[in-house]
Amino acid sequence: MSSIESILNQTFKDFEFIIIDDASTDSSYKIAQSYQARDNRIVFLKNEQNMGLTKSLNKALRLAKGTFVARQDADDFSIVTRLEKQYEFLKSHPEIVLVATSASIIDSNNNEIFPKHYQLSPDQISKFLKRHNIIVHGSVMFRKKEILDLGCYREHFKYAQDYELWLRLIEKHKISIIPKYLYKIKISIENLSMRSGLLQDEFAKLAKKFYSQRKKYGKDNYENFFRTFDLDKIKTDNNRAKAKYHFLKGMYLLGEDKISLLRKELISSIKYYPFSLVAYFYFLISLFGLKGINLLRKIRDLIYKL
Repeated sequence: MSSIESILNQTFKDFEFIIIDDASTDSSYKIAQSYQARDNRIVFLKNEQNMGLTKSLNKALRLAKGTFVARQDADDFSIVTRLEKQYEFLKSHPEIVLVATSASIIDSNNNEIFPKHYQLSPDQISKFLKRHNIIVHGSVMFRKKEILDLGCYREHFKYAQDYELWLRLIEKHKISIIPKYLYKIKISIENLSMRSGLLQDEFAKLAKKFYSQRKKYGKDNYENFFRTFDLDKIKTDNNRAKAKYHFLKGMYLLGEDKISLLRKELISSIKYYPFSLVAYFYFLISLFGLKGINLLRKIRDLIYKL
């Protein structure tokens, strides 16, 4: 798997590589075992029952022996110098607890379709995080002790668990982003899940709600709230969130030059939220064919290169 190899081939060599198989039923288990047999830096664990991402993250975090901990998602890819640059950054910036990187989103054929590039100061990052998550979770490296002191990821957060942690982190510490493309996020446009996207948005709202409570009262009602919380009953009929889902899917399609599918997604976005001038603008420009698509791509890339 290119994801595993991208870590094993890093220029920074002195690390342990913890891989957790969350009770998979495909060939992931055998693939990970085969890599473990070839490289003694790999620590491979298989959950007997599916624990979910958040609990698996905490399990790996508590097992990690290093001072610094880096993440990577299963299908993603790290540029060969990623760990070296992040390690050097944290060593030379003791005031920073977590450092992420810029990233590019790639399709199933490894074509770049969407940039995530931020050139911001720690104070600017904190301001942005209060509104929305700009940190690519799989790209982070952080100081283990400080994250443990915060209580790790909150396990009731099945979605947006990273965003909730970042909001707690910026209350006491600083976050930075290396403005270089050191990480690639692989997505399958066809398999994007609307429900997952909507749940992600709902949990992000909860993270911001708890952040506001802590700022106002010094604590939040996280434990009390989740005593009666039922994930299956969470509302996913938010039309504005659905509009956002279709618009984002359209932005991914900009990288594949699938003009008719792009227009279809923009029309769906407008249908769910007819007050979005941006969706109308993108749709009208798309009518100019490839010239319009190239213009939209430049506009999109400019927006994400702050």
